[in-house]
Amino acid sequence: MFSREGELLTGTWARELKEQLPRKLGPRHEWRPKVRLWRGRIWVQWIQYAMEDWEGSPHFPYAKPAVLALEESRLLVGLYVERGYGSRTDSPNGPLKEELVLASRWHWHGIVALWSDPQQRQQFHALVQKFLKPLVVIRAATKDDPFPPPASQIKSFSVTSSDVYQQALEHAQQTPSQYWLDIAIGIQISKQECLSQQAGVAGSCVVPLQVAAELQSLVAEATP
Repeated sequence: MFSREGELLTGTWARELKEQLPRKLGPRHEWRPKVRLWRGRIWVQWIQYAMEDWEGSPHFPYAKPAVLALEESRLLVGLYVERGYGSRTDSPNGPLKEELVLASRWHWHGIVALWSDPQQRQQFHALVQKFLKPLVVIRAATKDDPFPPPASQIKSFSVTSSDVYQQALEHAQQTPSQYWLDIAIGIQISKQECLSQQAGVAGSCVVPLQVAAELQSLVAEATP
């Protein structure tokens, strides 16, 4: 499943790993796993769980349980949230598609609401503490950046207290609107662990995905 150099980031493992993961997730079994493909300079795959009634694809606006790699050194398992571009003109190579532009229904706004308020940060943190050694990872990239973007555009925060979310939010809000943000909240599985465990990685994903489904409900409810 995991072998070739560079494959963690490009997601060649995604289809095989998906078959090892739960086919249903959440108390009402409303989540279904899907392999998503981004056709950019390099094709990139990842796994995310989605609800059947969601509009559009690959569901940019929604927070979702996911397994993905934002860099070659590790897999991230947990809640995946995206912040779209600030406007259609945030690229020198012509207008961006409307679906890539941040709008009011995006769950990013729920993250902002939860992380801006001390009481809601504590509520969010109570769920995040169910992860083993939780972290927040934020990757920023413009439409015209090389792939992968420079390492300097990836920031990791070890979650040691609820104050960490405020720090992560400040970092995100200081990132200009021409940058797309990928935000993962959950656990990491190192590349070395992936290489040694192979299909056994699926077992390490189950609980973090279940916790992510709980977090997703909180984020969705907080989205104005």
